[in-house]
Amino acid sequence: MRHPLLPAEALAEKLRGLPVDVKVLPQLAHEIQVIKDLFFAFGTRRYDSISLLALVDLLQAVDYFLVLSDDKPDSRTDGYADDAEVVHRAYVKHEIELRAFKEWSGKQH
Repeated sequence: MRHPLLPAEALAEKLRGLPVDVKVLPQLAHEIQVIKDLFFAFGTRRYDSISLLALVDLLQAVDYFLVLSDDKPDSRTDGYADDAEVVHRAYVKHEIELRAFKEWSGKQH
């Protein structure tokens, strides 16, 4: 990948412009933050203990999240409901690897 931080930076930019309301969708807020942190750690080569399958699935979920006009436009009140479902499916599928990343990340600070 020519610019390995591109997914993390795109995700961070979207969240700055259209943040997830933690009161309305706490699970999505948590999961998307973990994924963003993982993408930054992976893109900076600080963390590489993630499978290619997990990366691909998480990138696909984030790709869906980044599209503003998907099944439910993100700017609507309930616009992140479909995104939450897509992100959660990928998160649960790779929960063991994401848990290992969170443990690693917790030791870095």
